[in-house]
Amino acid sequence: VKNPHKHAPYTNLNPNGRVPAPADNSDSSLFMVRGSLRYCSIVERYDKEPRYLSEVWEGALADRDFIPRFGQMVRPMYFHGGEIPTVIVKSTDEVPRVLGVLDVLPKDKEYLV
Repeated sequence: VKNPHKHAPYTNLNPNGRVPAPADNSDSSLFMVRGSLRYCSIVERYDKEPRYLSEVWEGALADRDFIPRFGQMVRPMYFHGGEIPTVIVKSTDEVPRVLGVLDVLPKDKEYLV
């Protein structure tokens, strides 16, 4: 299979089909597309003191997962006068990809969040 990370079972873990997709095998309900957020959530769960991560509500981590994609598109367009065409094109292309993932996520669930 070409690009196996773009197909199940990998997309069951990360619908983006992006690498890496760190997992917490003790909690199959944990889903976050961005690897860095997943790492933060795993550290938050097991680092009770906390030594490695400041105290962060897990729901806030999930919210931070998709929001930056839209901000990456808007910032150059509005704050830099649209003078960075490559950034605008790349970021604009990311929005439909993220929306495609959001179409897939609730497929077998009653609620997205």
